[in-house]
Amino acid sequence: MYTILISNSDDEIKQALKDLYADTDQIHIMDKEGAVEPPYCRINTAKGIYNIPHNEILFVESGQKKSIIHLANDSICLPIPLYRIRDVLPAPYFVQTHRSFIIHLENVSYIDKTKDPWVISFFGSNKTAFVSRSFKKDVMQVIGPMLDCFTD
Repeated sequence: MYTILISNSDDEIKQALKDLYADTDQIHIMDKEGAVEPPYCRINTAKGIYNIPHNEILFVESGQKKSIIHLANDSICLPIPLYRIRDVLPAPYFVQTHRSFIIHLENVSYIDKTKDPWVISFFGSNKTAFVSRSFKKDVMQVIGPMLDCFTD
């Protein structure tokens, strides 16, 4: 499912886009005023309930049947598989980049495409995540429309 966020355009353009894509289940169109990122990721475990602010999550990493939620200055280890965490994170903001990684796009500072796998760096942190070969196309489809300037 793709989300098209419409902002800073007149009402005729917004309506034309809505009419054009109204019949497809693959595209969701919303106005900028309606785009609200849920503020917390709520995760229930046997030991407690975690309320983790979305904007603090850099990425989620899986390993040994556990998931580690990496924050700028901390990490939270949970006995939950990655797919369960992926289900509670909002899709336009969080993207799976590897079978073991889900990243928060708003916290990405740099993607080094010269390395294999690609290396992702984050604002205010020295932690890194990866983009595997099989996820490169998906990642570029998601971040491509967000790029202000690019070269091939």
